[in-house]
This record gives sequence, structure tokens and C-alpha cells, in this order.
Amino acid sequence: MSRSILTFFIVFLFSLAGFSKISVDFTGYSAKQIIAIMTNFGIGQFDSVIVSHPFKMYESPQNTDGIIYDWTDTGDKSQQGGMSTIYGKLNDFKTFMALLHKNQIKVFCKADIFSQYKDFNRNIWNPSDFLPDSVNYLDYAIADIKKGTVQDKLRKILHAMHDLPVDKWIFDISRIPDGLLRNYFDFIRGNAGWGMVYYEKPSVIYKDYHSAVTSLNYSELLLGIMTVSNRSDTSIYQTVNSGVYNFIPNKNLWFNHIAVGLFYSAVYPNTFIPASFLTDNSAKALFLFLAPDTPYTPQIFDSETLVLINKSKTKIIGISFSADVSSLKIKDIGPVKGVIKSVFGNYPLTSDKNGSYIILPPGSVYLWEIK
Repeated sequence: MSRSILTFFIVFLFSLAGFSKISVDFTGYSAKQIIAIMTNFGIGQFDSVIVSHPFKMYESPQNTDGIIYDWTDTGDKSQQGGMSTIYGKLNDFKTFMALLHKNQIKVFCKADIFSQYKDFNRNIWNPSDFLPDSVNYLDYAIADIKKGTVQDKLRKILHAMHDLPVDKWIFDISRIPDGLLRNYFDFIRGNAGWGMVYYEKPSVIYKDYHSAVTSLNYSELLLGIMTVSNRSDTSIYQTVNSGVYNFIPNKNLWFNHIAVGLFYSAVYPNTFIPASFLTDNSAKALFLFLAPDTPYTPQIFDSETLVLINKSKTKIIGISFSADVSSLKIKDIGPVKGVIKSVFGNYPLTSDKNGSYIILPPGSVYLWEIK
């Protein structure tokens, strides 16, 4: 993106800045695409974003797996071929960061510093730097954290990352075998306390820790437990840890996926939703309704139905994962009488002296606004 275009958007977006409410994962999107989506949604609705790292990576700029080819190249070397950066040169990346920071938006970047593909950059890595099992049996090689020479290389990488204008780096250790997770987690904790760690199995890492989860904890939501059929597990509402950053993976747009993202974003502000939620018209409408009023208070009826109510009791969100119609009596919405049609969906909210009632069809999200 040229400096003139970025300068225009800096002025334009800054004029729209307001209270920030949601967090979005823009990994794989260019600066121009991110600006367009944020502008269209409303820049004042954003609290924080995840953007792609600025280092030269494998395949293409849209590669989102976090594996980096050259940690010494932030776009100022050759951009030919498949290995390139997503933002152009380093100054372009810094200008983009300045744009986001001027709008009081926190910037996160996620990267895997421990993994390399088989054609790794020989100017940095040697074959002996990697775990033999990963070289022999995986499509990528994992750096051997027990070797002092490898630790020295990793510290140089951390130094390069720390010098960039990013508020929080997220270190991805999701590829590390379970039995080794603690070693890699401890390396980050000891050498990059300014960052966070992304992993999917906190119990493996924390089994010997008795302290509360720290800001290093960045966990992925396992969305399979929200399916309607064949439920034999506990409700997701009972397993949420409000003290961590939660991450909704960028999967296909389907009802369970969007509804779970809506629930987490409403109740737990430290939740990153994928940018695809803001490019789909229906999903975008849901999050536009939600964004200015987080956090919401949930009323849980069972493992498949819930209602979210904002603090001023003017907005209500009903979510049903049930295969049956749900008739719910909700509380604490004030002295409202009569019938209010939903603004998303076509079912009414009915209130009388005995309380307020809504009907949720199977697998649905409904929105009501009380004016």
C-alpha cells in the first residue's frame, strides 16, 4: 500500500474513532483489505486486531500458518517468487501500525518461531538444529529447544520481533508434541515475557502450575462441542475461562460457528473472532448489533439455549442450538409491556405483568431491541 493511501486512511479512520468493543483476527488480509473491512464496519467498534507478521514467509502473503522463512527480512530484500511479505517493506508495515494505534486499537501478531519447513533458510538454520523425529516423520521440522545454539538463534529472532511496533506477539506452540509443550512454553515465559502463548491444551502445560492463568494464556475454542446432535459432553458455558484471550478459528461460516462467536464476544470481551464474520452480511449484522454494548449478561436455560441481555436492558440476543422449538421466560428487562418484533428474525418478544417470553426456533439466533 502506498504511503499516500495510508495517510488518507489514517486521517479518515482517526476521525471516526470512538469506544472500542470487539477483537478481530485479520491474519492473511492485506493492509488495504483490513482498512476497508474496518471502515465498513465502523472503526470505533474495534478494541484489538490480529494482523499477519511482516517477515518473509513461505508460499504467499496469504499464508496463515505462521511459519516464517527469513526472520531477517521484513520486505527490504527481494520480493520475487513465492516468498514475500504481506505488507511490502518495513516502513509500510510501521505506517500501518501507526494507523491502528492512532485509533486506539491494540495490535497482535501471531507466529510460530519453533517450526520450519524442510527447505528452511540455511543462512539461519542447520539440519542439526531440529528434532530428528520431526525431520523424519513430519512435513515441518521443530527446533530442538534443549540445544544452546538453537536457543541463541531463537533469542535473536525474539529480539527482531520485540523491536517491531506490535503491542503483543502471540507465540504459536500448537505444533509441539504434547510431551514437549512445557519446555517450549517455559522458553517463551523465560525469554519473551512481553508476549503471549497460543496453545490448545492448557491442562498439559499447567498440570504442575498452581497459580492462576496469566496473560500468556491464549486458548483456542474447540467448537465441536456446540453441535446439536450426539451431545454427550458438558456445556461450553461451564468451561469458559474469563481470564484468558479466546480465539475463534477461521472456519467456514455456519450457524454453530457464528453463534458461538457471538456468545463469546458478548460475554467475554477478550475473544478474537475471524474477519470472515465481518465480510458476511448476516454475520456482520449480528456483530453490529452486539458491538456497542459488550459485555452482555447471559441467562442460561440449558446446554442448548441461552439469552444475552446488555447492561441497559435495551438489547436482547436469543441463541438456540436445540433441535426443538424453545419457549423461554426471561427476566430483568424492566417494565416492558406488549409485543416487540425481533429485528433479526421474525418472532416476537411478549411481555405482561407476569414476565417476558420469547420463542426460539431450532438452530437460530434472534435479536430484539427495546426503544
